[in-house]
Amino acid sequence: MANNVTEGYAGDVTQNPVETFGEWFTSIHGYSSLIVCLFGIPKNIRNITVLTRKDMQNPLNALLCWLAVADFLKMMPYVPFVIHFDCAFDPSDSSPEKLTLSWVMYM
Repeated sequence: MANNVTEGYAGDVTQNPVETFGEWFTSIHGYSSLIVCLFGIPKNIRNITVLTRKDMQNPLNALLCWLAVADFLKMMPYVPFVIHFDCAFDPSDSSPEKLTLSWVMYM
């Protein structure tokens, strides 16, 4: 009985829905994450600027400020990464031009 369940996918040439979604998401992930980073970096700087004002200092705003700092520090190095690995080259490409030693070390 268990063999009947696995036989359905063994000879099937169509992809399962998870693989189809994965291919679609990979095709838009680089550009959408670049847009999020390019929008989020200035907004995090603005949040840090507002939350560090004298009249805004309290424990909750200090936590929110450090959250914005962490988010900013995460987004800054991600921009060149996503430009190189997802926008300049095909995400599934593994060519020597894409995977140079310096870019792999950066990754």
